[in-house]
Amino acid sequence: MNLILIGYRAAGKTTVGRLLARRLGWTFLDTDELIEARDGRTIARMVEQEGWDHFRRLEKEVVAEVSALSRQVIATGGGAVLDPDNVAALRARGRVVWLETDVDTIRRRLQGDDGRPSLTGQGTVNEAARILAERRPAYDRAAHWRLDTAGLDPESIAETILSREAGLLRPIRNKEEGDVTPKA
Repeated sequence: MNLILIGYRAAGKTTVGRLLARRLGWTFLDTDELIEARDGRTIARMVEQEGWDHFRRLEKEVVAEVSALSRQVIATGGGAVLDPDNVAALRARGRVVWLETDVDTIRRRLQGDDGRPSLTGQGTVNEAARILAERRPAYDRAAHWRLDTAGLDPESIAETILSREAGLLRPIRNKEEGDVTPKA
């Protein structure tokens, strides 16, 4: 069993994912970080030099690999759910939670972030509303459930996920820290 976080850019998948992994005693994996490590370039540089198709091929490989593991908290790239094979792999071995974030929050978080390549050539902040609207159906199809994160801090988001999934997630016991079972 894995716990997979999906959602648009800047939804908090990495931040919340790290908190969840720590609480569960599981491993945290960020597919974008794994793709960059495998390729040796940032995603922005990769896309600039070889295009989105190259990135999506690597993403598909990485998603297939991490989906086969167990007891992982996985943060996916915002567009991973556009590929039906990715969705099938993620859902087959885990619970998929959509961190739904409003456009204003996304725009605020993306201000000054030059590390993410534009999807449309309009700039990451300007394209957020359009791309989010286009991807909403894919997020909805991929997710077992969604969490509206408006007004919630990362700790509250993590706590809500742990509470909702408590019956399915099996934390690892750590003798030094005691039982890390999620609080209800």
